[in-house]
Amino acid sequence: VLTFLAPDFSLTGKIVYAYITYTAMTMIYTAINVPYAALMGVITPNAMERTVISSYRFVGVFTALFIVQAAFLSIVNTYFADNEALGYRTVMIGVSALSVILFFITFLTTKERVAPPKEQKTVLRRDLAELFKNKPWLFVAGATVFQLVLISMRNAAIMYYFKYYIGRENLALFGKEIPWSGVSAFMLFGTVLTILGAISTKWFTTFLNKGRAYVLFMFLTAIFVAAVIFIKPDQIELLFLFQALASFSMGPLSVLQWSIYTDTADYGEWKFSHRATGLLMAASLFALKLGLALGSAILGWLMNAYGFVANVAQSELSLTGIRMVMSVYPAIAAICAIVIMIFYPLTNKKMEEIEIDLSARRETEK
Repeated sequence: VLTFLAPDFSLTGKIVYAYITYTAMTMIYTAINVPYAALMGVITPNAMERTVISSYRFVGVFTALFIVQAAFLSIVNTYFADNEALGYRTVMIGVSALSVILFFITFLTTKERVAPPKEQKTVLRRDLAELFKNKPWLFVAGATVFQLVLISMRNAAIMYYFKYYIGRENLALFGKEIPWSGVSAFMLFGTVLTILGAISTKWFTTFLNKGRAYVLFMFLTAIFVAAVIFIKPDQIELLFLFQALASFSMGPLSVLQWSIYTDTADYGEWKFSHRATGLLMAASLFALKLGLALGSAILGWLMNAYGFVANVAQSELSLTGIRMVMSVYPAIAAICAIVIMIFYPLTNKKMEEIEIDLSARRETEK
């Protein structure tokens, strides 16, 4: 709520206030998200059940994203057209209150069923050393960085793509005008398909190892994202088709990614006889945020290299750059993630062996 307070400061004061409150909000969110993410690794010892839990989690995430995309700005524009600052603040008060209630419900009603070894003592230096010896975690953490480069670069490029390349605010599909702006419609449509992709994950993991499923969906994502480079400004239907295919392919990626992280926590306990789920999830979130930061930074560097200047007619070189950061460069990031995850060693069979072994160890500790 403080982030959206909009105090009556000077321009410099407002910028400083925004930096401070946004940074504080991000730090608090991270402090909540680490134990929240770690819960998935201790709710059940079964690797396949964790995939189902991860699927539920990200269906919820993407559904919430859809609601925000569809309703947030509409509420502000409809009821607070004369005072947008008040509108944002009012909506955020409601969202924040609901979030606090849901956080309490989550942490009070979730039962942890996987405990660290009985005699384990937390030793940060040892746990960090074992984390970097955990090869499966290193593979998925590396892939996460490139996955988030793909997502952050492409999402940030959408606005430029529609404004300067497509060149119009209102779009029509099959002769019918879309009731939202082009950017909003494109992202809403993508979010719906991402939800469907997340729902389908469990079915694919019944006959594919998680690592191989991740590689498959990342490969499909790379193809459909890269294909956008061939789209002409008037081929809106084809653009939305590739958005549908790419978004559906992206849906399982986060589900698989976080399910795989919990598998690497089991592997770490099995390999080193110590369990550090919280530390592993914190390091995983660092990889995620590193990817987000790199994606945004790389986008800025590339746009500058192609000679982009905001709010003017773009040169052919600049338009080429906008098309590339919307398609080819994110696809390259996807290919980098694929190359890393090809070497991910934990199969479904291996996880079953680890699960049986850890279960036997826990029985002897009782």
